[in-house]
Amino acid sequence: MAELPANPPRPLLVLPGQGESHAIGPSLITHKLDGAATGGRFALIEYAVAPRFVAPSDEPAKILFIYTPAGFEEYFCAVAAVIAKNPGVAVKDLGDELGPLWQHYGIESEG
Repeated sequence: MAELPANPPRPLLVLPGQGESHAIGPSLITHKLDGAATGGRFALIEYAVAPRFVAPSDEPAKILFIYTPAGFEEYFCAVAAVIAKNPGVAVKDLGDELGPLWQHYGIESEG
């Protein structure tokens, strides 16, 4: 039988409304747990998306994503920084600045 650690890690509790949020287009991206909180093991990100975001629904939705290992959550911070430097410019028109981020984080476009 495996031994339990002498000092087991404390549970992580993130309440509704907590976490660092970034508005990206019509979506709100909230870092519920990042790599710093999980020792780099994973990140938990909540997406609050507008109707008809990807799934065929007429209602807004919330989606939870787990990224493992952690690190990709920093992409959203970088995108938010680009948006903040370009007030009033639509996200779709920031391709020249977002392109290098896509490359860095391994994002590929289908269109």
